[in-house]
Amino acid sequence: MFFCDRCRVGMGKCNSKMGVGNEKQRTILLIGGSGGIGSALIQSPLFNSNIMCVPTFFANKPIGSDLSWQYYDSGDLLSAESMVENLSNECDIDMIIDASGAFFASTIEKTSLDTIRSVVWTNFLAPLALTKIALKYLAPSGKIVFLSSVTTQLNVYGSSIYAASKSGLEKTISLLGPEYEKSGKAICGIRLGYMDYGMTYQISETTRNQIKNSLPNGEFLTIDALADLLLKLLHSDFSSVTGKIYDLDIN
Repeated sequence: MFFCDRCRVGMGKCNSKMGVGNEKQRTILLIGGSGGIGSALIQSPLFNSNIMCVPTFFANKPIGSDLSWQYYDSGDLLSAESMVENLSNECDIDMIIDASGAFFASTIEKTSLDTIRSVVWTNFLAPLALTKIALKYLAPSGKIVFLSSVTTQLNVYGSSIYAASKSGLEKTISLLGPEYEKSGKAICGIRLGYMDYGMTYQISETTRNQIKNSLPNGEFLTIDALADLLLKLLHSDFSSVTGKIYDLDIN
């Protein structure tokens, strides 16, 4: 059973906007809402604008959250496909937002092989599989959006594994753009600048303050900027956005 986070009922029973009668509920699927950017998006204007019901899939249930949720194991690609297929039977999936990710900062010398595998799997291989799944189950003109990082454009000491995994994801988006367009759908990415969520809380306070002080006006990006861009992509023609990487920065 999939749940509407707006009315807290099963998707098949939801009478929220765009989901009445025999028509399928139009839906955004958010993957990776257990913390950081994904968790913040749930509370953003993107999901509070009465546009549609939003099933959210967490790696872990957020502490203190009363949101309905479903477990998503990015390490099990067959269960991932089953998850999206089941949802597509209940709803027209207009957009999939993959906010999952694994941040890690260390020199390659000090990094274990298991950590390398985990970061690359979460940030690149699992999303790569999701591109195949989404192409099959997205609604006509539907879009899948991945979140990348400004570190792909910088030479930040100790970020090689993380930046490499995100760079691979960006190249995948670019190469798959024509395939998605041919199928009447879109794949795109958002290259995030430094935000007041997720990654910036996994570094030392000293480094965090140094980054913040180097930014225009000394401020990190807020979640509203990301939500506004996602809403714009949601309502854009699929052929105009597919294969593109959008920079989201204060500059």
